[in-house]
Amino acid sequence: MNIVIGIPTTESGDYIYKSLVRIYDEILQCSGDDYQFKIVLCINGICHDDVAKEVYRFFRDHNIAEEDYAVLVNQDAGKNNAMNRIVQYARNLGDIDIIHFFDDDVVLKRGSLSCNLKALITHERQHAEPALVGSAYIAEIFPFRYFLKLSNPFGAFMKWVFHRIISQPYRITAPRPKFCEGPSFCVYLKYMPVLPDDMLGITDDAFLSNYFAVQGKEYYRKYGRLPIIKPQESVSYIKLPLSYGEWMRQQIRVHAGIERAFQYFSVERTYLEKVFAWEYAFNKLSRIPLVNASISQRILRAIYMLLHDINRRIARKYIKQNSVPVWAIAKSTKK
Repeated sequence: MNIVIGIPTTESGDYIYKSLVRIYDEILQCSGDDYQFKIVLCINGICHDDVAKEVYRFFRDHNIAEEDYAVLVNQDAGKNNAMNRIVQYARNLGDIDIIHFFDDDVVLKRGSLSCNLKALITHERQHAEPALVGSAYIAEIFPFRYFLKLSNPFGAFMKWVFHRIISQPYRITAPRPKFCEGPSFCVYLKYMPVLPDDMLGITDDAFLSNYFAVQGKEYYRKYGRLPIIKPQESVSYIKLPLSYGEWMRQQIRVHAGIERAFQYFSVERTYLEKVFAWEYAFNKLSRIPLVNASISQRILRAIYMLLHDINRRIARKYIKQNSVPVWAIAKSTKK
């Protein structure tokens, strides 16, 4: 089984080496299985020499043979464009079965790559249908003392409260959404679609979740089998932004991307809104009540949704103006 590990990246010179170490550790966890891996990075946007330097340093330090990796450069900025370039490279190789994408700052529960691959291969053998397999998105939860190291007591308290609010959807105990988040996922290469150009402002994970849900619509309605799989033990940990400004800029881009993904699949929108119903859904028509929640959870969710809707309204202004929010990297979240 030949597998490409695809990693789109930009402006990651400060952390890409550590990320590659973590991803390589996941590859090593699969050493007992019949897999052949090739790591393919695409540095997108204006070429950053510091990123390339760190990438090549990683391959040298870990004695990875030249035939087992490739470094591509895309002058066109954007994650979707970089992913498309990696997909095309994989297809040109001619013998690749599966492509597994990772974000350039991914932090995984050990064994998540193996979980994803086994779930995808099992689904293909049993059903021979398109499927998207990915890791659940779980937030790192920090205690109050962590924030005391960053600020005075009042500032630490405010950061801790903000952290509690925005982490509600991504806690280990929170209900998991059915859609597949972007940091860690895999598909059979033969089923991988071309992603929309980044100029359209459609996020990769929203597009792919919608795409595969539509592909499997008949089977979902007939058998209740959604072609989006998230193995229980497969987890991608996220570090949430430490400031409201960072979080807001991220969220506005996500809101706009999700809305545009729904517009792209406008004929199937009602179906998709029902399929991806979730207690913390970005799309208002997909939100369902939070069940078995404490009073504090309900209060925090109400505040979260208030902030959510502020960001959604701002995002809709971009959509009406037919413009794309600038993707601002949240530096405080990088590992």
